[in-house]
Amino acid sequence: MLSKQTISKIFLIISIVGTLAFVIAFDVPTTWGADTSAIAPKWSLSLTSRCSFPADCETSSPVLADITGDGILDIVVATSNGHVIAIRNNGQLLWNKDMAAAFGMAANTQQINSSPAVADIDNDGRVEIVVGTGSKSQSYCTQGGVIALDHNGNIESGSWPFFSHDDVIPPIGCTDTIFSTPALGDLDKDGDMEIVVGGFDKRIYVLHHNGTLDSNFPIDSEHINRFPSWADLKGKLADTIWGSPSLADINNDGYLDIILGTDEGNFGSSFPGGDPSWSCPYALPSYWTTDYCGGALYVIDRFGNLLPGFPKRIYETIQSSPAVYDINQDGKSEIFVGAGTFYYTLSPSNPTTNFRIYGWDSQGNDLPGWEGGKVTGGSTPASVAVGDIAGDSRKEVIALGMDKKLYAWYANGNPVFNPVTPLNEQGNGNTFNVGFSPILGDYDGDGKMEIFVYTGWAISVIDGNGQQLTATTYPSSAPLYYANSLIQNNPAVGDIDNDGKLELIAQNSTLYAWDLPNAGSKADWPMFRQNAERTGYQALPMLHIAPSSLVTLHETSNWDDVEFTVVLAGSGDETINWTANEDHPDINLSSTSGVLVDTTTLTITVDRSGLVPGVNSLGSVLVTGTINGQNVVNSPATVPVTIYLVDQVHSAYLPSISR
Repeated sequence: MLSKQTISKIFLIISIVGTLAFVIAFDVPTTWGADTSAIAPKWSLSLTSRCSFPADCETSSPVLADITGDGILDIVVATSNGHVIAIRNNGQLLWNKDMAAAFGMAANTQQINSSPAVADIDNDGRVEIVVGTGSKSQSYCTQGGVIALDHNGNIESGSWPFFSHDDVIPPIGCTDTIFSTPALGDLDKDGDMEIVVGGFDKRIYVLHHNGTLDSNFPIDSEHINRFPSWADLKGKLADTIWGSPSLADINNDGYLDIILGTDEGNFGSSFPGGDPSWSCPYALPSYWTTDYCGGALYVIDRFGNLLPGFPKRIYETIQSSPAVYDINQDGKSEIFVGAGTFYYTLSPSNPTTNFRIYGWDSQGNDLPGWEGGKVTGGSTPASVAVGDIAGDSRKEVIALGMDKKLYAWYANGNPVFNPVTPLNEQGNGNTFNVGFSPILGDYDGDGKMEIFVYTGWAISVIDGNGQQLTATTYPSSAPLYYANSLIQNNPAVGDIDNDGKLELIAQNSTLYAWDLPNAGSKADWPMFRQNAERTGYQALPMLHIAPSSLVTLHETSNWDDVEFTVVLAGSGDETINWTANEDHPDINLSSTSGVLVDTTTLTITVDRSGLVPGVNSLGSVLVTGTINGQNVVNSPATVPVTIYLVDQVHSAYLPSISR
């Protein structure tokens, strides 16, 4: 019997081959020149590849991070023949490493479909690169696992590589693929980072920076509570994992949690011990033996415990990778995720009930305006992005569908624009399967986010009102970012030359970098999974002040000025500008404005000569934090100043300890 994983992979391969056959039929530009709208790249670099013509099967997405330590973004890519490659921001090759030997394979026979993640996981002051390995094809034996490299491309010290289990996917003797992109974060706050990833072998792994497995993982399926004798659920879920994890503090306990979509369904009442409230609302494949269906979003803490309200189950697999953001600014993160393709494709009923994007709060409840999910015209396995495309200084939710459509909603669930089809230079759209995501950056310098998506052999750009800004015909007066071959991953945007403007990066069998001469420097979702750590989380910009009020006693006989110290800090992914103003003539500030990079100390001095015996309420210091002229959360903040002028201040002392 074909497993769900087998069938899903066949469907994915068919969709890619179908797209390939479709685009080859067109006459496309092969050279850069004034006679076409194709924009010449800033530079390009040929990559190693196992693909035959037109070398377009690279599903791993590029990551932008400072590999060399010079303060400028570099690029790391992974390829279909198992290479990890680092490229300097000017297009110079830094290193090219074949992962095959590390996994006991012949040269150029490994495959990588996961996207590399980059961070300083061992706290040594230099970044490392982490990526999953393995093929999507069951006829091709690869060893699935995770590997970490140092900034020079050498395998990190420790227990690397980490191998997954040979448990689900044929052929026998080949550990199952890690299609999921690793997410990097310090889950236990010990100063180094953990690596979180899901596998085709049904397991959620958490690895320490040295490649050893965290003792709390992999976790048992939630179903094991009802089926304790089912050994297959010990240390793994009931089904496979395509999606990539997000890391965010969902329960506000100060520690990162893990948010991950899975193929794990639920069992109805016809199955012994099943859930009487669960009934599959569509015909199941003919070879199904139980009323098992759906998918689940797991949210677990660093100890592997499920958070209240989770797993959240729907009637379709969840291949989409979640996006996490405090979109309603209530101090708690919300989760946005799409569904999958399995039951729509394989059920005789072809159910469309889960053509939706879901918005859930930190307890798994529907967000206001998102009840039951936002309906789309097709399956939604592509990852969701969050960013300000409307220019309202709030964030919107942007998603792609298998119906070739681009969708966007405000926080309250209202649409930003009617769904549109991003078009390539031939006027055709493309489906957006698992592993894709909208990329958001300021393409035209207007301060708002534009949307970058792959459309066959090109990257298309769509404005926040749904209007496409790039070519939809050939030739055209509109710009065309053309890659000479089919793209099967996500682009990235970033200022790789420190000129204050974004550049566009895309990868197939060649890596391309384009200047965006009218771009700004801001990007709310600049790459797959939002950041180089691949956490799928965007922190809400917020102003923090300590202490929140200033109160002290001062003796009448002491004519020295009264001095306070206040610490200002900002959180989030963007730089916060701050200003401070006092509303009393006796108050002086050490500074009245600045930029919050880490923390800033503000000294507040009060002129003693103006004080009178008793309570002196001197008004407040007003601190305002802004980004692009808009107030951030907790801004403006009022810090009241009160001084009690008394005859004598008595101090209490702890008893001395004799030696």
